[in-house]
Order: sequence, then C-alpha cells, then structure tokens
Amino acid sequence: MIDPDLIFHYTGLAGLQGIIEDQKIFATDIRFLNDPGESTFGMQRLRTPIDRFVERCASPSAELTEFQTRMNSMIWEETLFATCFCKDGNLLSQWRGYARQGYALGFSRSAVEHLDRVILYDLIYNEDEQAEIVNRVLQEKFGHLGSGVLRSADAVGNQRDYILQRDDILRSAAIEMLQLLPRLKHHSFEEEQESRAVQWYDVEPRDGNVRFRDTALGPTPYVSTNIGDRHGTSALRRIVIGPTPHRKAAKIGVDLLLKVNDLEGRVEVMNSPTPFRWQ
Repeated sequence: MIDPDLIFHYTGLAGLQGIIEDQKIFATDIRFLNDPGESTFGMQRLRTPIDRFVERCASPSAELTEFQTRMNSMIWEETLFATCFCKDGNLLSQWRGYARQGYALGFSRSAVEHLDRVILYDLIYNEDEQAEIVNRVLQEKFGHLGSGVLRSADAVGNQRDYILQRDDILRSAAIEMLQLLPRLKHHSFEEEQESRAVQWYDVEPRDGNVRFRDTALGPTPYVSTNIGDRHGTSALRRIVIGPTPHRKAAKIGVDLLLKVNDLEGRVEVMNSPTPFRWQ
C-alpha cells in the first residue's frame, strides 16, 4: 500500500488520539529511537570513514585532526529529534513491531516537508552508498587543502580573523557531516523504506518545549510539532486501521474520533487488507 504522496507513521491508540486531538506529532531524540543500537550504528558509520581519511593523509593538518576530535564529541552532544515514517502503509513488520492492532497514519509528504523547523530525509541502507556519501563530504571539505587547511594568520591579516575563518570551516564541515547521521541505518531494516522528519534543537535550561516520557531507556526526550497550518488544514490525510478481528467497530470508532475533532471528510479511513493473525 504505497502512495508516493504519503508517508506513514505507525502508532497505537494513544498515539492516534493524541495526534488527532492535539494536531501535533512527537519527535524523539534520535539517541532514544526504538531500534537497539540504531544511533550507535550511524555514529560508527561516520567515525570510521573520518578516521580512515585522516590515516590516509601523509601529514594531516592540525585543522583536520581537530575536526576528527570535534566530530567524535559532537556526535554524542548534538540534539537531533526525529519522527519516523514509512513509505508503506500496510507493512506486516511494522504492525508487529510498532503498532500491534494499531494504526498507520498517512501524512502528506509535501506538508511534512513544510512543517516548522523540519527537514525530511529518506534513509540510506546500502553500506557502500553510506561510505561514498560520507567520503564525498570529507573530500569536498578537506581533500583539496593538503597539509595546510587555511592560510596562515599573517596571510589572513590577523590572528583573530584567522581563528574565526578556521572555526567557520570546522563547524561547517561538522554540521554537514552530522546532517548525515539521521539518514544512516543498517541494511537489515531496508524493508521499512523509512523517512525521518528531523529537527535540530538547541536545548536550553528550563526549556519547556523539551519533554520526557518513560521508556525502557529511561526518561526519553521529545518535542512536539504542529501538523496543522494556520488555515486549519491538517497534514494528516489517511488512517489505515491495523489487522483486527473487529474491523467494522474499529472503523466506526475512528470515524467518530475524526468527526468529534472536526476532521470528518478530510481524512480517509480504511482497514488494512492484512488478515488478523495475532496469537
């Protein structure tokens, strides 16, 4: 059940009610996503090419080795929040793993792309492709610089300008590399065809936008994003009700939930064609 205009978020009843009633969707800190080892996999896929790139340099510059050190710390320190979507609205592994007798909420891809603060990425599963894109960024940022990444302080004019120029290059390279982090996932998950709506977020003391919920990993940070625009149009377009022996009752309940929240006729509701087989 793939529609190129829709991406699906799998959830349970509480998630369905919250999204419809509040017109908001949660984005979780990527270090706390569901799949075990997911964030550490992406971190390693960044670190390994960086380390090898530095090793291949006959005389790596001070800037390049500092970039290597900075990346190793920023990978753990930067806060990125992500909402996970799937291109298929009726994927058995998703019903089993995320939303047993749950719901696949179909959102307009273009609407999600225009949500506040959000960047939508399609994930990369092929390891050769992952390595290629990481190496391409490294080559673009550092490949032509040889052993001298920047002009000397004398050539720049003064020490302050030199430091500012140096820091700008290092930060630009680090940010571009970190943008790859939420896009890298182990090839064994390729069936999911996942997309992620990612938000970069600077967490401040007493930040009321960052909240926490209880998960197996402990207090798990998340932020919420409005899915309705100022005209009252929701990004939600379709609800697929997961496999259940109570197909008719489940659809009636969802239809009424939409009606009560003034979304009747705006969101398509359908039952999954997958037969119910939960044990």
